[in-house]
Amino acid sequence: MGEPAPGWAPADNDARLDPARRPISEVLHETFAMYRRNAGPILILAAIFEGTIGLLTLPYLVFSIRLALQMIELMGRFFTDPAGSGALSEMTALFEPLRDPGVAAYAGVVSVAPIASIVLLTAAVARFFTASGEARMPDAVVGSVLRRWPALLLPIGLLAVASVGLSIWSYATTADTLDTPIGTGYPSTFGPSLALSLVTPVVLAGAVYLAVRWAVALPALAVEGIGLRAALARSSALTTRRRLYVALCVLALGAILTIVGSILTIPFSLMSAAIMANGGGPLLAVPLLLYLVTRIVLAPPLPILCAILYRDLRTSGPRAPDRPADSAAAPPGWGSLG
Repeated sequence: MGEPAPGWAPADNDARLDPARRPISEVLHETFAMYRRNAGPILILAAIFEGTIGLLTLPYLVFSIRLALQMIELMGRFFTDPAGSGALSEMTALFEPLRDPGVAAYAGVVSVAPIASIVLLTAAVARFFTASGEARMPDAVVGSVLRRWPALLLPIGLLAVASVGLSIWSYATTADTLDTPIGTGYPSTFGPSLALSLVTPVVLAGAVYLAVRWAVALPALAVEGIGLRAALARSSALTTRRRLYVALCVLALGAILTIVGSILTIPFSLMSAAIMANGGGPLLAVPLLLYLVTRIVLAPPLPILCAILYRDLRTSGPRAPDRPADSAAAPPGWGSLG
C-alpha cells in the first residue's frame, strides 16, 4: 500500500495527547507546511473547484465594481449640488437593474458560491491527504468527491434557494427605498427590514457556532464514507470540549488570510476600477485573471486546517457510535482509533 501525502503523519504525533493542548501557532505552521509540500496537486484541486466557481462569479464582480464607481461619482455630485445636479434621479435609475428578479437571483447564487467551493475543496483535500497511490491523483480525488454530491451539495442547494429569495426581497426593498421621495416618510418595507436587521446578528451567531461544531464534518464524510447526518454527529462528538480551540485556530488562520488577501486583491480592484473608469476594454481581463489566481492560491489553507484538526481529533477523540462496521480502516499515519 502506498503512503499518504507527504507530511501527513508527523513523527511527533502522539495519540495520548489532547490535540487542544497543541499550540495554535504549531497547527498553523503545519497547515502551511502541508500546503508547501503538496502544492502542485492541491493547487490543481483548488483550480478545479475554486477556479470554476470564481469564473461564474466574475460577471457579478464586474457589475459591482461598475456600480460602485458610478455611485461614487453621483454621490460626489449630490453633495456638491443637491438641488441642481440631478444626481438623485440618476442614482435611482442606476439601481433599475436591481428590480430584475433574474439579477437578484444571480446575486443570491453568487453569495452562496464561495461556500460551495469551500465545501467541495475541503472534502477533496481530506480525501487527497488520506488516499494512497493513484487514488491521490487529482482526477481520482475529484471523482471520489463528486460521487458524494448529494450529501455535499444538496444542503448548499437549499441554502442557495434561501439566499436567492432573500436577495430578491433585498433588491426589491432597495428599489422601494429609492422610489420613496425624501421627506415623505418611511418606505413600505421599513418594518420588515428593521426586523431582519435585528434578527441577523442572532442568525450569524448561530451560524458561527454551527460552523465550529461541524468544522471536521466534511473530512469525516470524505474519508470515512459516512452520510451527512453521521458526519455532522461525528464532528459534534470530536469537537466537544474543544470548540473554543477549533474556533481560535480558524479565527487565527482567517485573520492571516484576510490580511494577505486584502494586500493582494486591493491593487487588482483599484486596477479594475481605473480601467473601467477609462472605458474598460480587453485590459480588464488582466486584473480579473490576477484576482482569480489569488482566490485559487488562498483557498486551500482553510480546508487543510480542517483536515489537520480532523486527523488530530480523530486520533485522540471518541469513535462515532454510528460509524459503519464495514467502513475502511484508518489510513496509514492516522494512529489508533481505539
